[in-house]
Amino acid sequence: MNFNKKLPTNIRIAISMGTLVVILFAFNQCVAEKKTNTKKSKSSSASTSVPDTSTEDAGDIENEAELPDGLVMPPINAPVVESEMDAIDVGVKNFEQILISMSEATGVSAADTGIQSLYKELSVQLPADNNIKSFLPANQVAITKLAAEFCEKLVETQDLRVVVWPTINFNQSPTQVFNATNKQLIITQAITRFLPPMEANEQTVTSNELSKLFDDLLTGENLGSSVTTKKIVKGMCISTLASAHATFL
Repeated sequence: MNFNKKLPTNIRIAISMGTLVVILFAFNQCVAEKKTNTKKSKSSSASTSVPDTSTEDAGDIENEAELPDGLVMPPINAPVVESEMDAIDVGVKNFEQILISMSEATGVSAADTGIQSLYKELSVQLPADNNIKSFLPANQVAITKLAAEFCEKLVETQDLRVVVWPTINFNQSPTQVFNATNKQLIITQAITRFLPPMEANEQTVTSNELSKLFDDLLTGENLGSSVTTKKIVKGMCISTLASAHATFL
């Protein structure tokens, strides 16, 4: 399955923009968790050391020549404070948890032929476990692709999309349906449906970011076509469903 050929240009743009939102969310969440947990564990003074460089356990990078420009190899025998090791306790959903949670959030069956086909294709690229330290950019790309497939099914299925956006007329053009009230409603309903509960200020920041993305996706589009209406809502769906708020534990 060639993902890029299947999706319209707008959805590929939505994925790109959505990934940026995801990265920002992930960064903010991880930093916040690290600060909180570091404060709690300041009293701990226990430490340990990484393996000596004379052993094979020291790692694959043997000298700074193998590192990208600007990066410096840390001292291999530097002590690691236990409180620092435990500072980040954020986890990420594994491949099966991601499939199930996306299915529950959208109402699209995980057994759907299209979903299963893409899931099998992406399974080795999705997170293998809940360890946030092993989370790679490739994992996020796979999560976003899977989210795009779920959102495609959701928005194109009348009985499913009416559950998430009951008052939005998808047969109307952006000019007709995307007034200020409906725009905010679409964003709020996406947040409520696809993301876990969050603090009021956090939801406001998320809503503002999605509002900017909403406007960016509309730029240069045919505002007189109902096809554009669906494309924009798919973009909102992908950005929330694939975000760190939805995929992190």
